[in-house]
Amino acid sequence: MERQLREVRDAGREPVAVLWASESPIYPRFGYGPAAQQLVLDLRTREVRVTAPPSGAVRLVDPAASWRTFAEVYDRERPHRTGWSSRDERWWAFVLADPPQRRDGATEWRAAVVDGPDGPAGYALWRTKGVWTPAGPEGRVLVREVVAADPGAYAALWRLLFDIDLTRELTAEPVGAACRRAGGAGRPPLPHPVDVVLDVTDPLPAVNTGR
Repeated sequence: MERQLREVRDAGREPVAVLWASESPIYPRFGYGPAAQQLVLDLRTREVRVTAPPSGAVRLVDPAASWRTFAEVYDRERPHRTGWSSRDERWWAFVLADPPQRRDGATEWRAAVVDGPDGPAGYALWRTKGVWTPAGPEGRVLVREVVAADPGAYAALWRLLFDIDLTRELTAEPVGAACRRAGGAGRPPLPHPVDVVLDVTDPLPAVNTGR
């Protein structure tokens, strides 16, 4: 950590460093603070229902061939979502990577896009894992991402995920600020003029101490 802080300072490029922390209490000693939280959704699909009216036409797509569509939706929504970082083509290749040895008995990635009046309004990426018990099918839906621009498109995608044949459970990880409200509500407030002076005391490295 000391080396990273020195190299970032010496490079003179990035004023802020961001990391995904599995044990967040470790990092405040180095000047980090929590910016966003992640949640895991784990539920029985027959015991929940989508209450918002769905909108848009949902179509199944090939995940690898549709990354540009996903990126279009993601890039349009990202500025309004806390904790979402940019993705280039290499990062999308990582998100959609699907080696068989990492599926743990589940299917390959499945994907769907919901189309609105102005083009793609959302997408979902998931896989399913078949489970059978003496009582019948107990399959699980493993959700990688659900991103949508409005509640109607978001509802359409979740309704699809809840209704997959032979499944009874769903896990989505992580779940964050996945859908902003219609009409732009939920966006960050507009900037206003402000005059702030920060008095910093930093023993690691001490060169950061000042105003």
